[in-house]
Amino acid sequence: MDVDIPGSIEIVGRSAFTECRSLNILTIQNGVKRIEDYAFMYNLNLTAVELPESLEHVGRYAFSHSGLRTATIQGNGNASIGIYAFSGCDHLTTVTIGNGVKELIASTFSSCSSLSSVTLGNSLTYIGDNTFNSCSSLSSIVIPDSIIDIKAFAFFGCTNLSDVTIPDSVTSIERYAFANCSNLATIVVGNSVEKIGRYAFESTNITSALFKGKTL
Repeated sequence: MDVDIPGSIEIVGRSAFTECRSLNILTIQNGVKRIEDYAFMYNLNLTAVELPESLEHVGRYAFSHSGLRTATIQGNGNASIGIYAFSGCDHLTTVTIGNGVKELIASTFSSCSSLSSVTLGNSLTYIGDNTFNSCSSLSSIVIPDSIIDIKAFAFFGCTNLSDVTIPDSVTSIERYAFANCSNLATIVVGNSVEKIGRYAFESTNITSALFKGKTL
């Protein structure tokens, strides 16, 4: 089944297409502003989605446990992506967050075990709690210099992550942010970091650490 949502529809309502297991092609036109909670949850045959520049918000669990392989999110400049919006998408490999997205609130891509390629836009101001928790295929991440705060458990259990550079814009790395990243060997921490939370790098394999800024 193909679904084409025109721009004249500004809101896709709560649970609108939950468990539509025959849905395999979804087109969301520019003009759509909100995708509410659970809207496309458990759409197991849906393999790709691109969200438009008009987007303001994606609700909690909106695409959770779907069959997505790729997700591209544009946004209107202040867009927010809700809790668990794409969590548990076991086949999701590639995510592109455009410059129109400002917030990944929490657990957005948690437990996406196949996620290996992530591009983050330069409007994001923080990486929320548990955003990439247990994304075990993620081997690298470029954190843009718009990021100020890396929240708790943001990359917890990313066991394939080997190196991380924290840009100079970041002031806080919260508790357990990179804990249980068992292959993490190299970190570079920018010169604006004022706080590293407890257990932030617990159970890693760090052999090289460069702190460019002040004494903590």
